[in-house]
Amino acid sequence: MECRMQVMRRLAQIWTVLLAVVLLLLGGGLLLRWLAPGWVSLPAPLLLRTTPTDGAVGVLPRHELVLQFAGPMNRAATEAALRLDPPTPGHLHWSDDARTLTFVPATTLLPDTDYTLLLEATAQGQWWQPLPTPLRIQFRTAALPAVVSALPQGEGVALDSAMAIIFSQPMVAEATAPPFDPAYLQIEPPLAVSTRWLDAATLLIQPQTPLHAATHYTATISADLTDLRGVALGQPFVWRWSTAWPQILDLTPHEAERWVGPHQPWIMTLNAPLDLARLRAALRITPPTEYGLSSAQIGATQVVTITPTLHWDYDQAYQVLLEPSDPSLADPPPLVRHFRVAPEPGLIAFFPGHGQTLALDQDVRLIFRTPMDVAGMQAGLQIDPLVEDLHVQVAETEVRLQAQFAPSTTYTLTLNPDLADRSGEPLGITETVQLRTAPADPLLRVPAAQGHLLALPPCERVQFVVEHSNLSLLDLSLYQLDLPTLVRAINVEADQWRDFDPDRYAQTLLRRWQVTLTDPADQLVQNPIDLALPDGSVLPQGFYYLRVRSPEGPQLDLLVQISNLNLSLQASGSQLLVWATQHTTGQPLADLPLLLYAGDALLARGQTDADGVWVVPVAASPAAKPYLVLADGAQPALVRSQVAAPVPQMLLALDHPRYRPGERVNLAGMVRHPPMSDAACRMQLETPDALPLVQAACRVEQGSVRGSLEIPTLAQAPPPALQLRVQWADLVASVPVNLDTEAPAAPPQVRMNLRSRLLTVAERPYLELFSLDAAGQPLPDQALKVTVARAGVRDAAPLLLRTLRTDAHGRAELELVQLQAGQYQVVASLGDVAASAPLWVTRAGYRGWEHAPGSVEVVTDRDSYQPGDVARILITAPVANATLLLTWSHAALVEHQVQALRAGEIVELEITPQMAPALNVDAQLSAGGAHWHGAHTIVVAPPDPPDLGLTLAPGPYAPGATATMTITNPLVREVLVTMLPAETPDLLNQFALWQAGASDAGIFFTGTGDLVTPTAGEVRIELPAQRGEWRLRLYALLANGQIITEAMPLSTQQPIDLLLHAPPTLRMGDAADITLTLHNTTPISQSVEVRLLVLGGELDAASAALHNITLEAGASQDLVWRVTPRQLAQVLNLRYSLRGSAIHAQISQPIDILPNPPAAPSAEAGLRVATLWYDRATAQPISLEAMQIGQEVALDLTLIAAQALPVGQVQVELPAAFSLTAQHLPPGLSVGDLKRLNLPLAYPDLAPGVYRVRLELRVTYAGRFRVNPVGAPMIVSEP
Repeated sequence: MECRMQVMRRLAQIWTVLLAVVLLLLGGGLLLRWLAPGWVSLPAPLLLRTTPTDGAVGVLPRHELVLQFAGPMNRAATEAALRLDPPTPGHLHWSDDARTLTFVPATTLLPDTDYTLLLEATAQGQWWQPLPTPLRIQFRTAALPAVVSALPQGEGVALDSAMAIIFSQPMVAEATAPPFDPAYLQIEPPLAVSTRWLDAATLLIQPQTPLHAATHYTATISADLTDLRGVALGQPFVWRWSTAWPQILDLTPHEAERWVGPHQPWIMTLNAPLDLARLRAALRITPPTEYGLSSAQIGATQVVTITPTLHWDYDQAYQVLLEPSDPSLADPPPLVRHFRVAPEPGLIAFFPGHGQTLALDQDVRLIFRTPMDVAGMQAGLQIDPLVEDLHVQVAETEVRLQAQFAPSTTYTLTLNPDLADRSGEPLGITETVQLRTAPADPLLRVPAAQGHLLALPPCERVQFVVEHSNLSLLDLSLYQLDLPTLVRAINVEADQWRDFDPDRYAQTLLRRWQVTLTDPADQLVQNPIDLALPDGSVLPQGFYYLRVRSPEGPQLDLLVQISNLNLSLQASGSQLLVWATQHTTGQPLADLPLLLYAGDALLARGQTDADGVWVVPVAASPAAKPYLVLADGAQPALVRSQVAAPVPQMLLALDHPRYRPGERVNLAGMVRHPPMSDAACRMQLETPDALPLVQAACRVEQGSVRGSLEIPTLAQAPPPALQLRVQWADLVASVPVNLDTEAPAAPPQVRMNLRSRLLTVAERPYLELFSLDAAGQPLPDQALKVTVARAGVRDAAPLLLRTLRTDAHGRAELELVQLQAGQYQVVASLGDVAASAPLWVTRAGYRGWEHAPGSVEVVTDRDSYQPGDVARILITAPVANATLLLTWSHAALVEHQVQALRAGEIVELEITPQMAPALNVDAQLSAGGAHWHGAHTIVVAPPDPPDLGLTLAPGPYAPGATATMTITNPLVREVLVTMLPAETPDLLNQFALWQAGASDAGIFFTGTGDLVTPTAGEVRIELPAQRGEWRLRLYALLANGQIITEAMPLSTQQPIDLLLHAPPTLRMGDAADITLTLHNTTPISQSVEVRLLVLGGELDAASAALHNITLEAGASQDLVWRVTPRQLAQVLNLRYSLRGSAIHAQISQPIDILPNPPAAPSAEAGLRVATLWYDRATAQPISLEAMQIGQEVALDLTLIAAQALPVGQVQVELPAAFSLTAQHLPPGLSVGDLKRLNLPLAYPDLAPGVYRVRLELRVTYAGRFRVNPVGAPMIVSEP
């Protein structure tokens, strides 16, 4: 125990010593700490820099505060001396060398707040040296980004509206704007959108589908969305809007409709989908009725069907309206409709009624309670006995039945119970109507009479047939007429025959008798009537007057010719041709004396020649009386004819091949045979379905016609062509007016030439075929199909089918096998396009032709001939043998030949120069008392064309040049000049037929032409602006009223082609590259000096004004100059001078200088404008530098009104020159005149919102003018 105590005492002593040493050391340290500043030189702590710096603004709220000292610091003392106001929790972090202190806020600093960071003087360095003075650092934190405006807002937002958000801070760098992250945007109901930054602070949100109608939308921007500085919004932004109701496009039944079916669904068509529950909440039907709703989507429209659960009440008036059902939504569109349901169907009346008689020309009328339709009546109506040719006409509730009812017959009309009215409601019960028809009206007629003339052959018993019904007696009187009375009677007008009395002219009454008739009721009876003298002897040849009367009223007044002669009369120009033949044999009668009368005046006497023909000259005039030819001799006969006045004719042309709405259409041309001096000429522009658009007068003066009218702007897309209806006296025709619209590509063409369209069975058809493109150029290596079928047989199967291909020139030949006699149709097809031609094949004795009674066809092997040709002519005779009178004539020629003709025989006619320019071929056949007639017109090329005395300086001419033509013919008053490519078909044959009067329309349309009056015998003609071979055709109006034509070939070409690229307009400040391309078209080299003079602008110093170049054969070279407009200049004029051995040209190209448009309203003014360009063909965005001439593009303009704006205008700068083709604008907005380089867009008072404009444009000059414009070349040439 004692030992242990000794150890513990020893340890206590050691501990005491150690404690004393520690206390001594501590005291020494404190003494040194107190004495050191006095005798050791240590620097005071120094703050080198702070982040943020003193006075800093816009400090990010998430910013850390950093203090950097010159030396190590006493961490504890420094931390204790640091203060931040306003107080902010956080933690401190020292660098390893204790020189940098960082304060990291636990939360973000308050935005837009002044902060003070205070470091008290108690802060010490590593060796306890204090700060000399307290440090104060002040800074202001940045404001958080905010949404300045979010659109749309409120109610009634358009369904096609976009959305836009305008922020208070730049959110992206405009030059490198990243795509917007859709995770930061939430829209309810969900909506697929695309986004685009319009500028650094404006986000455009485009719905990919239209907004839902009458729908509440809520959009939320996430609080985590950061601006360009990285500052987040800090809190989510929410805005709401609601969309408008869709527009009601249609609602059936319509307002005040009376006959709504009891089971008829009501159809409402909306321009956008609508939730059916919302529609039901707003729909009010009075009186209330249970109904169901269903809908179908058709494109962008919604068709809603309102169907009654049972049915609408009969004869009940209903009201349908839409009322607001949600006060937070815009009101639905105004809708108030009234209509009445039809009453229960049924028959309420019929005419004739019970006990009444139905006249044979009267309709049966049925009156129903509800409207009926034709199909329902035909299905539910039965008539006993059956009737033929029943026609049903319905006018609302009245039904008219028209049929061939038999006279004096009782009919029963039965209406079946399932007969439905117009709404499909069945009648429900059987209705029966009985009626009786009246007896037939008395009838009396002679089928063989032609008008009042009855020609009968002499025979032992002269007899004719009378048709009659419901007559009891015929009272007949027969007079013999002398020549003066016959002439007087033949000129009696139709309405004066009742007053004609032969007793007044002392004519002999040969016989009067009566025929008692026993006609069965209402039946047509044929009764032969014998004409004889009172003693029964044969009535001699001569002229007689037969009067037939009946007690029932019908009567006849006939001039009776009893003769073995037939006379035919043909008028041509200033001559009449009479042909006399035997009635029984058809043989010509020679030496027959004839008398020619005009009205009742005797004009000439003569006799037939050996062919039975008498040709007599006459004077034609518009007031000419009918001609009458009488056979003066033992065999009397007569023939009567009217020589028609010349038909008025017009030759017309338009000034341009195509037009646009707003442009003027100028009509010009010439006239022949004017009807009278005061005949009015009117023009009317019509749509293809004859809807009038605009009218104007045209002037006809001294043989020429002129007129002008403006094409109006059409509300809908214009058709490819309109019709210009021209009326002059009784002459009416339509001229096509082609519009410059987007039309489908024209199909290829196929043409076919038959070497001869008239063959014998021993000959083979030979065809020449051509495949052409839409422009008429050869289309090589095309598959063609040729078929031959019988003509006049519907859906006839081809008798022949051949396939072949065209060669490298688009041409093919085909020879077919021999065909049997008959008429055929030959069709050549290329894909879906085809060309056809008739073909006649004949043989001796063939009579199987089809033609109307009394007529034959005159078929020629071709349509046109040259003098010296032999025309082959087929007359489709229906008899084996006949006598033919063949005449050929025009205004100054009448010739004929008479010959025997066998069926199927081909007649040949030698073509002489005197037959030009057109020949009317007329054929008359006579055989066994029957006669046939036919005619055809052919074209004969004149051996010596009409001489206008045209002289034109030898070419070639430069494209676009003006040619001067000299006309030496002194009779030329005016000239219609037309020019077409040489390969297009010439219109000479059509003109010749028009001149000959063979054109039924009376109007000859030449296409495009210009009517000019020669000045001192000269006519200046502007040539086409492209190279090519042309046909220049002139139609000349002579002083004597005659119109003649002449054509000559013409070439436009030049040794050096010049192609100029230049913008149509420039703005001040633009710099445009002007390019002149020279192409050597000759086989030798060409040297050219080219100089450019710029007026109203400056030539870039790097661009040489003078170039001396040498072009090898076929080579091209581009010369480029850069030009800029001069200040205050209005026109920049480029003047090119070209000199060389093959060219000497001065070319001037003016370029308008447009004033810079007023600046668009700035974003600060509350309006932002965004543009987006699309290629219409692909619907894809397009690069502005990639636009080409003629390209169809679309411009989508988005106008963002951040605040309410008054009426104003914005100018949208365009990257190229355009023409406007279509526009889709919100109400109130309008597009002004398109000034090539800017688009003025006027807007009304705008409420805050997003407005979208879509314009469809055609590029007329491509290229951005502030870069280097590049456009399609424009051909220029010597003036």
